[in-house]
Amino acid sequence: DEDKAYDELNNAVHKDPECWTLLFEKTLAESIDVLQELPLSTPIQLQPNKTYGFYIHSSLPGDRGLVYDNQRGKVTHSDQYLQVLPGLAHVSYKPFSPNGSWR
Repeated sequence: DEDKAYDELNNAVHKDPECWTLLFEKTLAESIDVLQELPLSTPIQLQPNKTYGFYIHSSLPGDRGLVYDNQRGKVTHSDQYLQVLPGLAHVSYKPFSPNGSWR
């Protein structure tokens, strides 16, 4: 089943720091009303028919850092060039912590 395979891969990869490459690390000014650009140290070049994952994390405790929710649908966005699949919200201020994932 495609959903089961996706869930198994997601659960294995999102918990392992060795599966990820750090592309941005900086403290930004707090802002609720103004979006902040996150310039990556290395641009990401997306290739056709490949799957990419992005782990976005804030080290602020509580919900004052990045705030986003889990999506239960199968697709977040899709057009002729790109398909964005949903991810998981993680509320721990420690990256890759086993505590803090919304289920």
